Amino acid sequence: MKKCKKCTEKKGTLVEKPKSEFYKTKDGVLQSNCITCQKAYHKAYTISNKLQIKKQRQKHYMNNLELYQQRYQKNKEKYKESVKNRRNLKTAC
Repeated sequence: MKKCKKCTEKKGTLVEKPKSEFYKTKDGVLQSNCITCQKAYHKAYTISNKLQIKKQRQKHYMNNLELYQQRYQKNKEKYKESVKNRRNLKTAC
């Protein structure tokens, strides 16, 4: 059993959860917040920083444009086939 830092703060009482309800770091150490609290934090962060995240993604894309173009060229046929399949599924329904 492990204590979740965020759940304990929210409820005001000690909240213990099984170790399976915690993410592990790269070093194999359990994080201090449970999976539920981590997901809630990430969702709130994403919503409140939407514009900043969008700018970061655009900057990364522009800095790595050549890599993305190479990847597209490499997988061009697979991509076209998947689009065709999706269109066929839509028309079949």
